Amino acid sequence: MHQVRRLNLPIAAALLMTIGATPLAAQGALPVDMQGTWAWDDEACAERVSDGRVAVSSLIVEFYASAYALDDPKPAEGDRWVSSATVHVEGEPAPEAGTIALRLVGRDELEIRTGDEAPSIYVRCADDLPVR
Repeated sequence: MHQVRRLNLPIAAALLMTIGATPLAAQGALPVDMQGTWAWDDEACAERVSDGRVAVSSLIVEFYASAYALDDPKPAEGDRWVSSATVHVEGEPAPEAGTIALRLVGRDELEIRTGDEAPSIYVRCADDLPVR
């Protein structure tokens, strides 16, 4: 639950309701080596206020203005993990369905692709600063 405390309250409440709707035992989870705080670059890792960080936990991927509550992350071809997700976007009245794929690129880089967007590469942050 440490990761959830870093979300803004409306998104956190919606994510908890989404996750609570399905028993956790029936769901997969992202590997521990993917979990943590990631950013576009070292500068975004170090800045106190940056929209370039991503927090990854076992079942939630939180960006600056959106969060993905993962339904059932599973390994896929090419060392990727994929999942359908409930996407909560700040300022939007209702969550929507989406997909997300994550892949470790070496030990300290994580590739994240949301929906049909081009993937982005993030570096691992040494400090666990909040996304917001």
